[in-house]
Amino acid sequence: MLLVRPRPREAESLRGYLLRLCTANGLHSPDPIEARWADELAFGDSGRCRPRGPMTGHRQLARPDVGGLPSRYWNNRRPRYCPQCLAEDPTWRSLWELVFVTECPRHGIELLDSCGSCTRPLLWRRPEYLRCSCGAEFVDSKGAPSAPAAVLVSSELARAWNDGSDGDVLPKDGLSIEELMRRTWFLGAYASRSASRALKLANLFDVRVARQIASAAHLPSKDWPAALFTLLDHVAGHYGRSESMRLTKRFGAMYKELFDPASERPLRDVREGFERYVEERWPGQLAARNTRLSREVRDRHSWVPLTQAAARLHWKLPRLRSAIERGVVRGHITQHQSGRSSGTIHREDLARLMDESRDEMTLLDVCACLRMGKKAVKALVSANELHPTSGPTIDQCTIWRFKRFEVEALVR
Repeated sequence: MLLVRPRPREAESLRGYLLRLCTANGLHSPDPIEARWADELAFGDSGRCRPRGPMTGHRQLARPDVGGLPSRYWNNRRPRYCPQCLAEDPTWRSLWELVFVTECPRHGIELLDSCGSCTRPLLWRRPEYLRCSCGAEFVDSKGAPSAPAAVLVSSELARAWNDGSDGDVLPKDGLSIEELMRRTWFLGAYASRSASRALKLANLFDVRVARQIASAAHLPSKDWPAALFTLLDHVAGHYGRSESMRLTKRFGAMYKELFDPASERPLRDVREGFERYVEERWPGQLAARNTRLSREVRDRHSWVPLTQAAARLHWKLPRLRSAIERGVVRGHITQHQSGRSSGTIHREDLARLMDESRDEMTLLDVCACLRMGKKAVKALVSANELHPTSGPTIDQCTIWRFKRFEVEALVR
């Protein structure tokens, strides 16, 4: 049996407790514990002091975090520490093992993941709890002042973590630690321009990489939603299919991740900002079947697909495309690699065309109104007494159309 069995401390990590246990018993590795006393170790059974974090790398002791926080949010490879915290209380805190906690909220300095003397990366397997294998004390290391954005993110995560307790204390917006970590992961991945998909983030065990992601995840509220719009412009221009006019294609994996059901709470304000972006800046199609966006956004969107507009106007698509190309109406036409084309027309111009179409007459209507044949009406056109608004020589439309008030003037 183990000769020394120290009790777990408040806010201690499970790995930190195991290392402290080994040091107290003169062990240089937890391997003997795995082989002989695994069944005797009951981590988390000491009342309120439950060491947090998953245990990996030790087959007999392997277990997930007792609080259920998924392993992807933990830094399992390289320990981090604040030398000032260790000097005040020699406890390896579970907060330091959260992958996006890169600063000490208490002292406002960067967390270290290497020895301040020999600069070698820290390992969980080392001879002594508070000393590097080179003999240097961790409390003698010096941490640099934190960057404002990074310390803000670490502070918010620390408030939600609440020393690893399962209490009811929640940060602003009532988000849990898992929801805050998910939000930081999503925003940091795209804002730092580190990956085309948030799930592809790598090397987060390196505190410098994690710090870059965490700093980028902080979008200042004073610049909202401008900062978000800048981020969305970048994603649309670099990670999606730039030739596509569909939201799902233009924003690539981000679109699916943003509207994942698990992201509803942590990314609620980002979804609202995205919908505002679509209303104000998105010139592409917004299909009615896109139920991820609210009905209000779809109804207010400034750009209407050409197929919908043509159906409402009772026009052929070539005529509508011709109106856009001639600058009669505002619109966008995209040519796809397959040879197919698609586009949109501005909602205001569509409304104007619909109003005008109600005051138009076809060639047959004009013939009936003037009691003339087609040749006689075409003679009036040739004599510049009647002016068509559309037709073969104007917009390649096969049907001649005329303004009703001009025809009625000829009748009078």
